[in-house]
Amino acid sequence: MANLTYLFVIFISIFSTAIISLYIYAQKIILEYTKLIEYILEFADSGEEPNFSYETKKTVDNFRKFINMLQGNMDHEHFIKVKRQNLRMTQELTGYIELCRTFTEVLPYIGILGTVLGFLLTTDIFNGTLENSITGLTLALSSTALALFFAIIIKVLFESRIIPQYMHFDNILQALESHVEQQGGLTKQIALHFSKE
Repeated sequence: MANLTYLFVIFISIFSTAIISLYIYAQKIILEYTKLIEYILEFADSGEEPNFSYETKKTVDNFRKFINMLQGNMDHEHFIKVKRQNLRMTQELTGYIELCRTFTEVLPYIGILGTVLGFLLTTDIFNGTLENSITGLTLALSSTALALFFAIIIKVLFESRIIPQYMHFDNILQALESHVEQQGGLTKQIALHFSKE
């Protein structure tokens, strides 16, 4: 029965580590998309291509793809393409965040499951086997404490950071859509910049 306690503690630790890794990955994607939209807005304001010296090839390629979509006159078809691209990014990020939050919310239930199993094992106290009762109480207390500890850490250190980052991304995405609607696409100056290349 002591093995069951160790298995539960190991499972909770691995599950928590996987949740933290998922939060870190989602945060990386949010920051990447946020930077992409900020580059596009900066380019739309100044007409100068941003300095990409520290950026990955993927970011530069996504920037050029997005700019090509916005280039020229923004007819209804082009505007729908931009909206679809924005929707794809938003759905991807929302999916990651919801997955992270769901797993974080499940974590205390896994601890409660350990508590219930631990208390079921303590019923042997009435049969006179004290060793099984202590193992059961250890499982009950350790699994609940560990699951609650990780849930609190994840909520405080990861979830509390990722939600404001997502809100910032959403705000600048709306700013980009407003710019595209008001300007009818990229300005002629920016279109001329691209025609020179």
